[in-house]
Amino acid sequence: MKIKKKFVIGILTSLFLLLAFIPKTYAHFLWLNVDDYTPKKGQEVRITLGWGHKFPETPTPPREEMVKKLSLFLIDPDGQKIPLNIPVKDGKPQPVRVKVTKNGIYLAVAIAKHFVSKTTEGYFYKSRDELKDKEIIYSKWSETTAIAIISVGKSKKFDTPNNLDSSFYILPLVNPSVLKEGETFQVKAIFYGKPYRTWVYATYAGFSKFKDTYAWATKTDKRGIANIKILKSGVNWLLKSEVEKHYPDPKKADIASYKCSVTFGF
Repeated sequence: MKIKKKFVIGILTSLFLLLAFIPKTYAHFLWLNVDDYTPKKGQEVRITLGWGHKFPETPTPPREEMVKKLSLFLIDPDGQKIPLNIPVKDGKPQPVRVKVTKNGIYLAVAIAKHFVSKTTEGYFYKSRDELKDKEIIYSKWSETTAIAIISVGKSKKFDTPNNLDSSFYILPLVNPSVLKEGETFQVKAIFYGKPYRTWVYATYAGFSKFKDTYAWATKTDKRGIANIKILKSGVNWLLKSEVEKHYPDPKKADIASYKCSVTFGF
């Protein structure tokens, strides 16, 4: 009886590890590309969606179904939130054009909140209880936040906005676009309004030809703060972090996944 019990526990443990780690390791992630992260006042910039495993390459854009679930907006230097629309042509997202008319920091923010389930027939943007006729491999609640820092002018000041509408995010405490190669800056992780201990990864365009490979890895402290070094200036950078928790209602999902990416340039 004890042997049978241990066998069952072992199987359940293996299934838990499969559910917990496979989605986290292999899932695509979202980021925002900007054609010029440090434009001049009055200049128009183009914002595009990045999607995949290797920044800044996007071999296949996100599906139209996912794009429709995205909320895209701009927060200007005065804290005003400006909704943006993502045009879609032939099922593919198109560039979003925005004119920056003020000096200071603009944040372009894309947020998606939805259920997603992997089945033997593919992915569905539905919860477990909505797919009772499917063979489900795993189901999760997904919250993704992608932020692009657009710096107009040379101000080092960076004020964290209070209208991000994101459950989990990371943001620098200074404007990284004005820093020099070799300098370090701090980032802070916030999870449901409180500082959070988690890993933060950073990389820059051209660092590696391999997927899911980063130039810097660090962990935030009890204040939610971590340090990142500018290993190379003059190129575009990406910061990435994520949190996974048990989803409170197993009838709907196995886990809750929170991801955030931040991009900036010089």
